[in-house]
Amino acid sequence: MPYAVRKRDITLVKDALGPNGSHIQILAKIDTVEAIHSFNELIQAADGVIINRVELGLEMHAEKLVLAQKWMVDRAT
Repeated sequence: MPYAVRKRDITLVKDALGPNGSHIQILAKIDTVEAIHSFNELIQAADGVIINRVELGLEMHAEKLVLAQKWMVDRAT
């Protein structure tokens, strides 16, 4: 199943929901390095984010994962 990695993905979902679905919150799931690279635009488009440390841990070393998570939390708040 495809998931949001870019702002346009979230915009497409919100457009598909239309006015009747405006109460539905869209969360961006951060579980790839590509999603980290798109993080700034994802937090602008989404209503929130979910950081999937397990999946990210498969793509990067633990030390980098800790730094990436701290960076994302700082950006999102």
